[in-house]
Amino acid sequence: MKILMFSSTFPYPPTQGGTQVRTWNLLKYLSSHHYVILGTLRSPDVTDAAIDELRQHVAELAVFPHPLAPPQPRAGLFRGNHGEIAPTENQGFVGAMPPYPPSTEGGLNRILGKVHRFNQFVLSGTPPNVISSYSPAMQHWADELVAFGKCDVVTSEHSVNEIYVRPEWREKVLTVANIHSSVWGTCRQMLATGTSEKPLRDRLNLPLLARYEKRYCSKFSRIVATTETDRQQLLELLSPADSRRGGAPCPPP
Repeated sequence: MKILMFSSTFPYPPTQGGTQVRTWNLLKYLSSHHYVILGTLRSPDVTDAAIDELRQHVAELAVFPHPLAPPQPRAGLFRGNHGEIAPTENQGFVGAMPPYPPSTEGGLNRILGKVHRFNQFVLSGTPPNVISSYSPAMQHWADELVAFGKCDVVTSEHSVNEIYVRPEWREKVLTVANIHSSVWGTCRQMLATGTSEKPLRDRLNLPLLARYEKRYCSKFSRIVATTETDRQQLLELLSPADSRRGGAPCPPP
């Protein structure tokens, strides 16, 4: 089975948090049983050696510049497993959303930046952190793979990668969201336990996150929860028609 995997977090080496560790462990497990095509983003701290090592663990690897990273000498190119080079021209954000302005420090500009990002969240229904890490080049690459039948399954590792999965793909391939943690559930839990660093912001965001999570879950064939807590949160949030996708916690690789 050919699996197209999205991971905006570069998964190797698995030393920088739970998302990276979970993605790496699942990647190794899937690669030992299936043909895995991985699309990921390169941040400034990712070395050439790390890319070369990761390439040994997947059938095909496409690495794209991270949208928030400073331009690199070869930022317009990516190299596949077999040495081919292809352009990564900007194909435009799905839905033609305008880019977020940079968050400037201090004063009126900082306040206006926050207001702008919140307004765009309200209008687009997609959180700012999801849009800011979106790579049009990776979207174009994935669109072509799916269009030409190069994969049987598409998986989004962590909910932030759901942005690359188009709803209509469900008609052609199995689409799986490996959520890792519910954004709505996490926000609600922090508010309930008093651990939120910005409670006003999180109270405003909570209904927006609920709407967002319901929407993106609806476009996937299957939803995978990492823990029993996440599973219960998702079952509570999703409608009965969608909650059957909640399944069971993801088994450890």
